[in-house]
Amino acid sequence: MNNKVKTCAAVTLYHPSKEELERLKEYLLFFPIILVVDNTPEDTNLECFFNDERLKLISKGANIGLSKSLNLICETSSKLGYDYCCVLDQDSTLSLDAISEIHRLISINVISNAAIVSPTIVYEFKNSKIAKSNEEYRAVDWVITSGSFINIAIFINSNGFDENYFIDRIEYDYCMEARKNGFDIIQVSNAFLFQKLGSSEERFGIKFFQHSPLRNYYQFRNRFYYFNYKSDENFIVRYVSLLFLSIKQVLKILILETDKTKKLEFIVLAIRDCLFGKFGKFNES
Repeated sequence: MNNKVKTCAAVTLYHPSKEELERLKEYLLFFPIILVVDNTPEDTNLECFFNDERLKLISKGANIGLSKSLNLICETSSKLGYDYCCVLDQDSTLSLDAISEIHRLISINVISNAAIVSPTIVYEFKNSKIAKSNEEYRAVDWVITSGSFINIAIFINSNGFDENYFIDRIEYDYCMEARKNGFDIIQVSNAFLFQKLGSSEERFGIKFFQHSPLRNYYQFRNRFYYFNYKSDENFIVRYVSLLFLSIKQVLKILILETDKTKKLEFIVLAIRDCLFGKFGKFNES
């Protein structure tokens, strides 16, 4: 590893399986330390997992949300003197070859203006074929944080990850803000992250994923928050997009999904919270 750039890794856990925890330890072959946020509300009894001093538990016992977790991870990375933090995902696989390729690029300083350096995502449910590219990397609009290396210096001089989201749309917002401030979002062509999205369903010839009522709440509410408070698009584009995507979400529930009543109830709660400016972690009262 090139000593010019110091990299660590981090993961946010939520009800992890033993297999996921064991796979996480494999990343210690490359990173000197892995920062861990355990968002499982209940006591997970993970003491035996943290008997390795290279696994540093920085939060546990409460679901603080993904945005706050990412802020805590990046702030801790900065305090420990790291230049980049690779954000891992408990149910995704980033090969050591991919880590090595991304680290090589950030070490030779060719993408120092990048706020995030991401692998190329391979969604397992699509049975995607891996095609090697002649280009080493490319600039993109936005990426997910899973498998990505976050530039800590750029993070520290930004507003961080917006905690009004809690979950959902967090990465999109961060990438848009970074690009507004003149930074790049880079995806490395031949570094691959294998991402699981769960089982897709098909109805009326349409393939789709079902989300929980609470996830539908966050999707609906956070879309409103982004278009109303963060987007730089003109008024017409913002609100036409907001209306179209919101109607599309409701129609998907009505036509394709199960548990329609509960999901629509949470959509109503999302509308209520949009109107009253209630963001962050969901509170039913």
